[in-house]
Amino acid sequence: MPASNAPESATPGQGGARLDRLNLQADRYESRDDIQNWLGRLMDLNLVLLILFVGVPVLVYCIVETG
Repeated sequence: MPASNAPESATPGQGGARLDRLNLQADRYESRDDIQNWLGRLMDLNLVLLILFVGVPVLVYCIVETG
């Protein structure tokens, strides 16, 4: 037995609009997650590049100068 606030129990016009609203909200959250995933990957890539182009040469310089 469906709950009284379930979309199936609403009148046909109201249930469809409610489901459309919920789908739009879900799409908005998915696109936000996609943007955050894209930015997260870019930040990870920038961190790797920073380590490679700054950290490794500084480490090599320190090793060479102490030897």
